[in-house]
Amino acid sequence: MLRDKLLAENNEKQAKDAAEKARADADKKAKGAVDSLKKALMAGQQATAGKAAAGAASAAAQAGTGSGSGPSGGIAVDENLRRYLMAVNNQIQEHWVLPDLQNWKENVEAIVIIRVRRDGVVLESSFKKKSDNVFFNQFVEKTLKLSAPLPPFPIGINQSEMEIGLKFRPGEVF
Repeated sequence: MLRDKLLAENNEKQAKDAAEKARADADKKAKGAVDSLKKALMAGQQATAGKAAAGAASAAAQAGTGSGSGPSGGIAVDENLRRYLMAVNNQIQEHWVLPDLQNWKENVEAIVIIRVRRDGVVLESSFKKKSDNVFFNQFVEKTLKLSAPLPPFPIGINQSEMEIGLKFRPGEVF
């Protein structure tokens, strides 16, 4: 009887731990989805690589607003674009580490526009907005160099180049 009680308590604890882990995983995935949507919208607003980019931006904007209506091809482009931007963000995020040499202000940020070729080669990067902190800006540039080349465009994104806007803040890129 004592054994059964201990087994029941152990099973209950395992179920509770599993539920907490599932909740944490769901929170992490939700944050990732929100970040991806932000990037898709940012990239969609700044894409200038012709009609294909405009179609992808329109699909990304529709998905972001929840209207989601449009041709099924647009939805596929949107999904491909979302996945691509998420892969780009993950790769850049891996290299975005600020040293603890100073206390970084939470409101410090830099915005960079990168032009990416279909094979993932970064053709150009320029600051749209530099932070007031010279070292922060240098770490942004270093991160972009370490992250190159970026992933190649997936099947379904037919443009030859794409512009992507990135906002760097301490601890995050979006």
